[in-house]
Amino acid sequence: MRVLAVLACVGALTAAATPARATEPPGVTFDFAAPKGARPAGLRTWKGRAWIPPQVLATPDASHPLIVFMHGLNKDRVPFRWMGVPADPDVRELVGALADAGRIEAPIVVAPTTTFECDVPRSMWPGFDLPWFLDLATRNVEPRAKVDRTRVLLVGHSGAGCNTTGGMAKAVGSGVPLRAVLVIDTCMDPPAGPLFARAAPETDVVITWQPFTWDRPVDAFTAGFLHASEGAGARGARSVVRYAPSGSNQHNAMVELSLAWWLPIWLPPG
Repeated sequence: MRVLAVLACVGALTAAATPARATEPPGVTFDFAAPKGARPAGLRTWKGRAWIPPQVLATPDASHPLIVFMHGLNKDRVPFRWMGVPADPDVRELVGALADAGRIEAPIVVAPTTTFECDVPRSMWPGFDLPWFLDLATRNVEPRAKVDRTRVLLVGHSGAGCNTTGGMAKAVGSGVPLRAVLVIDTCMDPPAGPLFARAAPETDVVITWQPFTWDRPVDAFTAGFLHASEGAGARGARSVVRYAPSGSNQHNAMVELSLAWWLPIWLPPG
């Protein structure tokens, strides 16, 4: 069993979240949506945005890893937070910088969005259906690039992981094969810990957090998560990791720090 049953503490990491670009990053970005007759009843997150980086476009015959990114709180109800919104950092830029530096294999990034029930963290992403969204994204991406469904990463920030009946908690237990799950600076309510442990035994599940923005029951959450992971016979890494980001918005800076630390492990170059 390869369960990391520890609360890892990583300090002195000083990178801050990168401001959004004034122009679109290299590669191809496009939006997609399901036809009206093909949308599951009650599902309001039927739109997606995809980014295919230049490295992927240059190798059309190869299969490429895929990141599904779920944004957090969206009080302004802006579509596609973190995927081109001027006021936000840009996940495409953060991932692209790692690929350009040769630290990771360039992945495709797809992102659902929600502009309904998105201003209260613990009720965000109700009814999110990861298997359905992943199939929709793959169908829309594959005319341009091939997806390696054995290397799908689920990444979510803040409110994406707060709803114990929706969002990332539901997605992790959906049965979709995932290479890894990265839950970034979320609510960490104790009942959510065992839910994130429901991933397939071979899936890495990492929860990252910082101590500056809000008080959370980290110890109780961690105990429940690790205990449930061990009870389920987890073979993948299962970790709760504390970071100490700098800057004026440590909560957002956690996205860059977490991606920079973990993507090179899951998507090594070459």
